[in-house]
Amino acid sequence: MKPFITILTAMVMLMSCKDKEEKLKDQMMPLLTDIIKQDSLVSKIDSLRIFKIDTLTELDIQERMMHRVRANIDHFQKLSDNSLEIAKLKMSQAQSSISSMKLSQAIDAYDLADIERDNAEKYAEESKDEAQQAKAYSDSSQKYIKLLEDHAALRRAHRIDSVKFKGYIARFKLLGADKDNAAVKLDSMYVFFNENLRVIKGF
Repeated sequence: MKPFITILTAMVMLMSCKDKEEKLKDQMMPLLTDIIKQDSLVSKIDSLRIFKIDTLTELDIQERMMHRVRANIDHFQKLSDNSLEIAKLKMSQAQSSISSMKLSQAIDAYDLADIERDNAEKYAEESKDEAQQAKAYSDSSQKYIKLLEDHAALRRAHRIDSVKFKGYIARFKLLGADKDNAAVKLDSMYVFFNENLRVIKGF
């Protein structure tokens, strides 16, 4: 008798969970439709289906935030490295123009020397600008690194509740058409909702 009761209880709980998820889907669908229209994912929706709803915990939010921080660190560091390379190239061009200017002066080609002097000044100024830009990008990267370090220290001092409920992740499939009536198929999209079923944007 006990095995039967256990199975029956499990079936009731499963049906209850399914009913709750279907109710959530019904509540999310109009909100999801609005977001799709606002973000112009498609001009016309032919089919929209939420195929899975996962819970969003405090740990999920923290991890996603830190993932974005790490992405920003990489982004600004790459920009800084690129600007430094350009600065070096411009300085090399400036030095080359100075050499050409001196050579032109040595053979009394003063018109050409003036051109090379102007080029040298231009390249030197561009090199300076790129070096300053590289520093600005590096400073931005360092700010995100500091944020990452502070967050790590905070996690060590105050344990984040890995199961505290904060909302939902609704995963959906979308079929539609763009403004040119070309077919659009998105198979693995997702939207975040808070516990009050408000869409969390930019997350």
